[in-house]
Amino acid sequence: ERLDRSYEGDAVIKSASIACDFDLPEPPQGKEIDPATISIEFTPQGGSPTKITQVANAAACTQDAFYIEGTKIKLCSNTCTAVQGSPNADLQILALCKGQGPS
Repeated sequence: ERLDRSYEGDAVIKSASIACDFDLPEPPQGKEIDPATISIEFTPQGGSPTKITQVANAAACTQDAFYIEGTKIKLCSNTCTAVQGSPNADLQILALCKGQGPS
């Protein structure tokens, strides 16, 4: 079972930008998210999707990367800058539950 969460840059306030940290997705009742399976896909308006890769922590940040700290997903600073600089972009957080393979 795959969980998708999308964030639209202008969903609520036209001038609002996409955040750079997010809560871990909520799993279905009785399930638990497997943090190792979390991935992010970023699509700038009119552009092609880019996979944002998970790294171990902030010190391991690279281009197009994020890390998990506690119950938060955090974009690395250069990734955050790129995402926030792209108006009307789409950001999807994808995750699997523990004990499940790819769907």
